[in-house]
Amino acid sequence: MYKKKRIVITGVGIVSPFGTGKRVFWSSIKNGRSGICKIKGFETRGFPCKMGGEVPETVLRRHIGKDVSKHVSRATKFGLIASKLALKDAGSIYPVSNKKRSLYGLSLGISIGNISGITALDKEILKKGPRFISPSAFPNVCPNASASHISMAANITGFSITLSAPSTSGLDAISSACRMIQKYGYSTILAGATEDLSWDSYETLSALKCMSKLIPGEGACLYVLESLASARRRKAKIYAEIKGYGTSFDPKEREGLSSNTESIYRAMKMAVEDSGHSPRKVNYVLGSSNSAKSCDQRETRAAKRLFGTHGGAIPVISIKSMTGETFSASGPFNIAAAIMAIRTNFIPGVSNYKARGKKINNVMINSTSGNGFNSSIIVGSVD
Repeated sequence: MYKKKRIVITGVGIVSPFGTGKRVFWSSIKNGRSGICKIKGFETRGFPCKMGGEVPETVLRRHIGKDVSKHVSRATKFGLIASKLALKDAGSIYPVSNKKRSLYGLSLGISIGNISGITALDKEILKKGPRFISPSAFPNVCPNASASHISMAANITGFSITLSAPSTSGLDAISSACRMIQKYGYSTILAGATEDLSWDSYETLSALKCMSKLIPGEGACLYVLESLASARRRKAKIYAEIKGYGTSFDPKEREGLSSNTESIYRAMKMAVEDSGHSPRKVNYVLGSSNSAKSCDQRETRAAKRLFGTHGGAIPVISIKSMTGETFSASGPFNIAAAIMAIRTNFIPGVSNYKARGKKINNVMINSTSGNGFNSSIIVGSVD
């Protein structure tokens, strides 16, 4: 990253299968509690998997008004809740004041998007014809719809961008936010990702034969990012520092994950080098592993190559056994787990395995996916 400014996290907003807020999320992953349950929001008959990391419906009823529910996707609702939680947690006014709104930005990752809205709109077009479709229907199926709604609700006018790639876009959005602060003088940026589950996403994953390899999840995880100097000046609580980022692409991976480790290795190596640390300074890895065999094996081989003999001393954990595969939100969720580990010196467990204590200074978070996308971020304590 550009070294002119150090970037820290000062606000956390989470909507997860465990419920709303950072405390319930941290408590759940610390105790190895699974958020996977039988899907209640849509019919799963005929699907090979009937389970998922579904956000409780009570969360939406408690936080989203009826006027909003009629017009936005489920992912957008999660993002609206998480953004409000993050800004308030950082000590910011929500919505942002008119005086400061041009200094705020939003960088949002999304992978699947409003696929249920897209298919519903397609059906209406085929049934009625394009001339008879409501003009208000189209904007909500665009990939940037969630970011637009979140920005308008929070009164953010500096910039609003959407990054979309399989799984990695949450980490990519956070890295992009860091650069906007470092290069262009924005004071505060909301960054993270949001995803939702639907019958249509399950149908798509089933057609791609992914359901036998992973269990999907949903939710949103957004952070307030600002420079370290700014955070110290206003005496904000600092959760962690974003120290390094790396990304790579392997165009050979066109039909799922291959056994090639080179691409994910490059992303991990770039992140460590960008942090200014050696691999030996990393003492915890939150992996992208989602139980897809080729993914897990490839990430393991890349980590062994990067860390060498030091690798045996580094715990490698995946929290997806508790949250499900949340695609673009998986990286930000992993950052939340890293923050907890740094603040408490406690490594989260996984389902059916106990957590344990360990001094944590620097954590590597990985996101890998089919089609060759790989990203890594180093998050650590503030030196």
